[in-house]
Amino acid sequence: MPGIGDDINIHGQVAGAANRPSGGEQAVRWSADGTAQTLGVLPGGSTSLGLGISAQGWVTGRAEDRAGVTRAVVWPGHGPLRTLPALVHGGATTGNAVDGAGTVVGQSDAAGGVSKAVRWRCAFGR
Repeated sequence: MPGIGDDINIHGQVAGAANRPSGGEQAVRWSADGTAQTLGVLPGGSTSLGLGISAQGWVTGRAEDRAGVTRAVVWPGHGPLRTLPALVHGGATTGNAVDGAGTVVGQSDAAGGVSKAVRWRCAFGR
């Protein structure tokens, strides 16, 4: 599956994105042997992108919701992707990196249209 790699972990797993047949990009996690696992999109959305990957294979990045707003997301390795909250209602967010404790760092729109650094602590990491 052709695509773009954005991060690699110590096990050789890569987070990134590949083109969807229906258009747009979809986040992907490639294993060290090149096997690709697509990570999905948000309901009503058409794109997602994996930007960071932990040693456990957890992926964070961003996905568009049905309103076209970019939302920070995390894939804990099982089940659907999960959205992470914005600092302001309806604000855009992006997850850039995730660690082994389930902490995601990234950015969020804040009051006044300013983007601020954010740290989310995700329960799946505990």
